[in-house]
Amino acid sequence: MRNKILATALASLLAPGLATAAEQYADDLLYLRVGAGASEVDSQSDTGTETAYSLGTGWRFAKHYSLDLNYDRLGSWDQAVPGLGGPLDAKSRTFSLGLGGTLDFGRSGFFGQARVGVHRWQNEYENLEASFKEMGTDPFYSLGVGYDFGKKAGVILSYERFIVDGDNLGDVDRLMLGFEVR
Repeated sequence: MRNKILATALASLLAPGLATAAEQYADDLLYLRVGAGASEVDSQSDTGTETAYSLGTGWRFAKHYSLDLNYDRLGSWDQAVPGLGGPLDAKSRTFSLGLGGTLDFGRSGFFGQARVGVHRWQNEYENLEASFKEMGTDPFYSLGVGYDFGKKAGVILSYERFIVDGDNLGDVDRLMLGFEVR
């Protein structure tokens, strides 16, 4: 009985504070972002571009700041790395955690965005005779411009640089068009 009274008293004391906090942070936005674009690896063995994809989620915790988590397929490059049994095909993907900042360009709906963070990358190499993987954690950064179609959706065009301190493939540059739903 005493525990029930204590729990009821504690709930009645906390309820107004929680309601006020919910109202204060009503502008916080969770979002889902998907994107596609072209990536290019900084490697002497391969200089072509490849299709890249991104899927991420984030939390806009203040008017101009966000925290996001992404899965990115950076690309697949044919015959990119010399190896046992001939050239090895390479695939690169990563998970990233980043902090973003946006700057509205007046009331037009247009904005600029910069992101920095770390990513955990994995490169896979294979041909008919051999296969291996290499992994690492390195920084990334991104600069972009976008347009909000209101509070529920927007688009962004961004240049992204993923530092990849691997032995075979180098850093990856990507031009990405993303769509965000809040």
